Amino acid sequence: MNSTKTVLTFICPECGSSQDVKGSVTTTCKNCRTKVKLDQVEMIEVSRPNYYLGQEGYKQFIKQYAPEIEALVNAQCGTTLDEPEYTDLGQETVILCNRCHLALHKGMRLCPVCKQRYTRSGLCYTCLPEAEKKRIQEGRAYGGKLEEEDMDADRWFSEFESATPERRKEMFREQMLEEDEYDDEGLGEV
Repeated sequence: MNSTKTVLTFICPECGSSQDVKGSVTTTCKNCRTKVKLDQVEMIEVSRPNYYLGQEGYKQFIKQYAPEIEALVNAQCGTTLDEPEYTDLGQETVILCNRCHLALHKGMRLCPVCKQRYTRSGLCYTCLPEAEKKRIQEGRAYGGKLEEEDMDADRWFSEFESATPERRKEMFREQMLEEDEYDDEGLGEV
């Protein structure tokens, strides 16, 4: 494990600061922002300590200094290092993939029948009995019908608000005639 690194350094002719060489032909001084041609300045090779350990260096460091580190931690905390409780898989722990984890946070669960699709209710739509599917489709159709009626009413009111007084009276009469026809249809013959 090499603990030093050799770096090429130049001294700026303007301000006299020494800096690492970044380019191959020209570079800029960090202090005075002067452009410097590297072939016209004095350059020096400098050895500096390298604090990067790498994976193997880290393993060696831990192996060598583990007792000292543990003693320092014990001195400061007063106890030994224990593993956190969440790493104990004997407790009530559920291990989930990312997809299932996200679905659980959104209130969804894997369908217990097919185990392929996620659902907020008991079963996914494809695993539901046909009678239940038909009931859901009827509910959606009814909801669509109500929404369409609301849109028609909104259109009528917006047109009514922007209409002239004569047109408003005419629209009101038309609406009253439609309601009378609707009431007559509902009664039928007695």
